[in-house]
Formats: sequence, C-alpha cells, structure tokens
Amino acid sequence: MNIRLLLVAMLFGLPASAQAAEKYECSTLTIVHPYGPGSASAGVMRLVAEELRVKLSVPVIVDYRPGAMGVPSAVELLRAVPNGCTFGILAGIHSSSPWFMKRSPYDPTRDFVPITQIAQFPNVIATSDANMRTFEDFLRIVRSKPGVINVGTMSPGSPDFLTGVLLKDAGVPINLVPYTKEAAQMPIDILNGSLHVGIQNFFAFSGALQQGGLWALAVTTKERLSKLPDVPTFNEAGLPEFVETKSWFGLYGPPKLSQKIVQRINADMGEILRDRAFTHKLEELGVQAKPSSPEALAQTMAEEYRIQGEAVRKAGIIPE
Repeated sequence: MNIRLLLVAMLFGLPASAQAAEKYECSTLTIVHPYGPGSASAGVMRLVAEELRVKLSVPVIVDYRPGAMGVPSAVELLRAVPNGCTFGILAGIHSSSPWFMKRSPYDPTRDFVPITQIAQFPNVIATSDANMRTFEDFLRIVRSKPGVINVGTMSPGSPDFLTGVLLKDAGVPINLVPYTKEAAQMPIDILNGSLHVGIQNFFAFSGALQQGGLWALAVTTKERLSKLPDVPTFNEAGLPEFVETKSWFGLYGPPKLSQKIVQRINADMGEILRDRAFTHKLEELGVQAKPSSPEALAQTMAEEYRIQGEAVRKAGIIPE
C-alpha cells in the first residue's frame, strides 16, 4: 500500500482500505436501461445511480432505451466497449424475448457478463370487483365461469404475462388479456369495469391500492410483501404448487469485460444494496434489494430463460 495514503488514513481516523480505493478510470459511467423513466426499475436505478456517483466519484447516466421487449437496450450493451464505462440492465423481459424471435441478436445466458442482481418485486393480482374480496373468491368465480373473467397482463414475455400463463396451466380458466397499452392504463380499466382483474408489479398498482379503489387479492412471490402484509401469497391462498413469479433485474457488462472490473463493481454495488438506509428507500417503493454474486445472477437468468421458454410454448406463441 502507498505509505502516504496510509498516513493520511491514520491522520483522519479512516480505514486504510477506504483511502486506498483505486480511482475509477471513466469520465462518465453509463447504464443502459430497457424501460422508460416512469417504470419501477427506473425509479430504483435513479437511486442506484446517485449512490454509484458518490462511491466512484464519476457522473452516472441512466440511458433509457425502452421498447421492443428489451432488444434495443440489449443490443446497445452487446456493442459497448468493455472498458468499464458502459453497463446495462437485463431483466426478466430479456429471458423471454429470444423465444419470440426466430433469430435473436443475443443469448441472455451467454453473451453478457453478469455482475450482480439489483432488485426484485412481486407481481400483484388486483381487482375492484366487489364480488372478489379474496383470492379464494377469485378462484371460485373463475372456475364457475370458465373463459369469462378477463385478466389483464402486460405484453407477452413480461413476468405478469408469465403469471397468467402459469395460472391457466394450473387449471384456473381465465381469459388472458395481454396489454399493448401503457402500464398506467390497466388500473384505470379495472376501476371503470372494462377489465375484471389485473396482474402487474406492485409499483404499477400502488397508487390505486393506496387510494382504495383497487385491492390486492394475492402476491406471486413465496413471501408476502412488506407493503401489503395482510395480502397472502398464491401458495397460501389456494394454489400451493404455484411456481413463484416476480419482476427482477440485474447489472451486466458487455462481452469481454474484465473480471477485475466485475469484482470492483460487484463489491461497490453490494455495499450500496446492503445499506439499511438505501434498502428502506426501496421498500417504500415495494421493491426488495437483491445483491448477488455474478454466478448467482447467471443462474437466475438461466432458470428464468428456461421457464419463459416453457411458458411461450404452452401459450402457443409462434416465433416471428
């Protein structure tokens, strides 16, 4: 260690490791993001970007590249120079989009360098139908009217669409309605009665849930959501064998990114995502911080890729 740095650390009573941290060699760090600035993950990434800016002492820009099932953002990352100045967010949508294409421009399990998972948040099934006060009510009514109850999700390939496919596969005869509209339209359609039920991430429904116009019937993860402690999981409420579904996303580097940079950013992100004050901010959004090793993130993507492929086949979707 540089003796001068060690003496400065001792003088100010700071850990020597903090003083000896290597300067990050980028004038600006860019994180390519697959959703628009109003999305749940964008809200999280604004918080992450600010923490990284402080930690690395460089400006951090979130570059929004929404649309086309995450393909534009993934391709941008695929083409990036592996110098540690450009990273990207890959999410559940990237585990599904290749299954919708005859020739995908990337393989999400092989073509990018995993660094850390960042967060996950459950999907919520919600309604404003007075006859459905509980998830048990929902199951009873759906089974008494096969194919009649409309359940909205976002577009095919989204985690909520996967939830709908798995519900049908579990013997719940809903009429699945994938949305091509903005996410904000779904709670409006549920409130005005043009849609019976919706499945979306908590962030998308949070406003209507807080105002009382909608109520949550269940969450799709194995554990309850801290913001909805009285709302059961699918497993608790009548579908004990249901596979957990969730929205998630992680930080990746472009191909050939060095392991030295991976380890540096993984460590910095781990400190951010384990900080109690920071995790509290995420909990207020209904989001759970989920720091991980690069290997664990790779495993998550591989498993999601497999599950999404099965869901696409069960839905009878033909790649284009």
